[in-house]
Amino acid sequence: MAKCKLCLKKEANQLGSHITSAFLLSSQIGKRGEEKGFTISTDPNQNYGQDVGAEDIKEDYILCSDCEKRLSRIESIYSSAITQKIEKKKFAPNFEKKDWDNGNYSLYSKKLDIIVFHLLHQSVIWRASISTQPLYNHFKLTPELEERMRFNLDLFLPHFCNLQAVQTEKEWSKMTNECNDLFDFIPIAVIKAENIDNKEMTYDFFDNLSKEPYHSIINEYLIFVFADELVWKDNYFGMKAEFILDNIINKDYSAPIIGVISNEKYFNIIKKINDEMVAQLIQNTRIQCLLELGQSGIPISNEVLEERVMQKIEAQGKGLPE
Repeated sequence: MAKCKLCLKKEANQLGSHITSAFLLSSQIGKRGEEKGFTISTDPNQNYGQDVGAEDIKEDYILCSDCEKRLSRIESIYSSAITQKIEKKKFAPNFEKKDWDNGNYSLYSKKLDIIVFHLLHQSVIWRASISTQPLYNHFKLTPELEERMRFNLDLFLPHFCNLQAVQTEKEWSKMTNECNDLFDFIPIAVIKAENIDNKEMTYDFFDNLSKEPYHSIINEYLIFVFADELVWKDNYFGMKAEFILDNIINKDYSAPIIGVISNEKYFNIIKKINDEMVAQLIQNTRIQCLLELGQSGIPISNEVLEERVMQKIEAQGKGLPE
């Protein structure tokens, strides 16, 4: 059996490891293990008429059972401080809010340790990079950055042995704070939609082209990872002009920052990606139909071609999103 891709020591015996962090999914759609969502993919042959099931966001035999527990523990700590509270008015005192002139704002968490914040987001990006699942296998960090994240995660995640925690959460937190000078604060910016009412629709998207920074979407969160220098060159999501980078970047031992944009701005990004992927699907199908029509000897007209394209898309179950 292969070795665990995180600790590199124990056998990778874990079944059903979530690639997208389970806390993000469960916060959106209910019970763990029953995840369904709409996936935005860079695959031009994506089936847009079908929900994505849990098997698409899980993978077998990439982690050992203890490392699975380590990731679950950090997700639980993060969720209790952020996911379960960030949109609820009664927990507003847990966050310091700073408004910006364009209607966006930043929230600074008063309750979550910055190391937990980085560990959670690094774990999400790292898992996507190592996954062989079709939803993620186009997305790759550089080998150097992938190893930096793996080493950082293995060094700082809570330790488990035979599925039992080696330390209490309080002991682990004390240790990480005492060793924070060893932590690799890979710069990351996190932006979320303000408050999406429909929690049943979920989104996963890891862009295979943007590298400066890396772009990804997990539900209402936009995640940007900067390799070394704080250079915002790629702007596929159009967020570069929405924030001054210093107002959303997490790069040192300071309070965690999450930028917030309106739902409208968020869904404009979703629509842009949808439109581009649908256009690519139609183009690929059109080329395929042209070849088939040419080989069959059927006279080709625009009407015949477009009718054949839509028939093929529907026959393959790749209904286009409305």
